[in-house]
Amino acid sequence: MTTSNIAPPTSQQQATTNQTRRTRYDATAKRPNKICDPYGQQGRPMAMEQALLHHRDMLNSNDQWVIVPRGGNNDNSDSSSEQSLPPLFLTRDLEHPSYLAGAEFGRKIAAVAVVHNHYPISLQLRRKIVRKQWKTITTVQCQTLVLGGLSTMDFHLAMMIDIELNRPELQQLIVDNDNAAKE
Repeated sequence: MTTSNIAPPTSQQQATTNQTRRTRYDATAKRPNKICDPYGQQGRPMAMEQALLHHRDMLNSNDQWVIVPRGGNNDNSDSSSEQSLPPLFLTRDLEHPSYLAGAEFGRKIAAVAVVHNHYPISLQLRRKIVRKQWKTITTVQCQTLVLGGLSTMDFHLAMMIDIELNRPELQQLIVDNDNAAKE
C-alpha cells in the first residue's frame, strides 16, 4: 500500500484558489486615459467630421462603407445635434454566390483582423430574401468598443479589407453588384 506525501489543501488555501478563479480581468472595464491611450484620441470616439475626412482619405470615397450615425433616425432630434454626435460604427454588406463562399470570406477577414490586431465588432453571415430570391450576405461592422465609437484603426481595418477584396482568390467569393445590376 502506497502512502501519499501530499497533504490535502487547508481551508485557507482552498478559499484563496476559489478567489483567484472568480476574479477575471475585463479588458473593456476601463477607458483609455492620459497615461494609456493606444488610439491617440484621449479616450474619446472620433467626431463625425473626422470620420468623414477619414472616409474620404483612407477609403477613397468608397460608398460601399457606410458611417452609421449614433441614435439612428430619431424624428425629435434636429440635424445639427446629430452632426455633433460621434458616429457609432462603420459598416459594409457583401454578397456571396453561396453560403460556403460567405463562410470562407469570413475566415479570410478574420485572418486580416488577427494580423492587424484590430477586430470588427460584428462579422455576420446571413441569408435573406432580396427581390424574391435568397441572397447570402456578410455584414462587416467596425467599431472600437473601448472608445464607444470609431478610431483610426477601424478605418485602417476597412482599408485592409478593401485591399484583400482586390485579390483574385477573394474576388471569386463575392458577387460583383455592379455587373449583377446591369444584367
